Amino acid sequence: MLRALAAEPEARHATMADLTAPMEQALAIGPDRDPSIGRALRRRLLAAVIVLGGATMTVVLLTTGSHFSPPVIVKQSVLSLAIVVGLGLGFRKKLLHTRYNRRIAALVSFPIAAFLLHRVAALATGSDARATLIGDAIIQAVAMALGAVFIERWMMWDALLALGFVGIAWVFGDAALVAFPLMLFACAAVAVISWRGE
Repeated sequence: MLRALAAEPEARHATMADLTAPMEQALAIGPDRDPSIGRALRRRLLAAVIVLGGATMTVVLLTTGSHFSPPVIVKQSVLSLAIVVGLGLGFRKKLLHTRYNRRIAALVSFPIAAFLLHRVAALATGSDARATLIGDAIIQAVAMALGAVFIERWMMWDALLALGFVGIAWVFGDAALVAFPLMLFACAAVAVISWRGE
């Protein structure tokens, strides 16, 4: 568009077709792949996940002695998965209406379900909370990196946040485990901000 406003005639588009081709290409995205459809609902649901996730983590920690352990994080994972499944079922028609929203729903659901399976396996094999949450963060990083490649580029920030937790937990040990829910909330906040327009 800026090229069409160039002061020198030779710097502008040679034909009207050259000018309109990029705009036609941008408008060619069908409604099934339009990220603006359902954006407000996605923001509200992610905000609800942030609030409810924080509430479940607080309740679980207060009722189990305010410390992270494999049984504690399994309980929290079950509650988180229940919240996401409940919200998903409650708004399934709108969430699954377009291909873009179906991809987002899968991207949100996969790490949470993977966390639960990973945490149950860690509990069964005697892994400690630090190793378990580091594994969870790697799952989150891989999922968000794939989302950045196939859905939206801003998801790479979530992948970097997850890898940041891996580094923090590696260096500071169990004292840094409280950063895991903060990392997840930060990832959700990035999505809410990225979807701020309608």
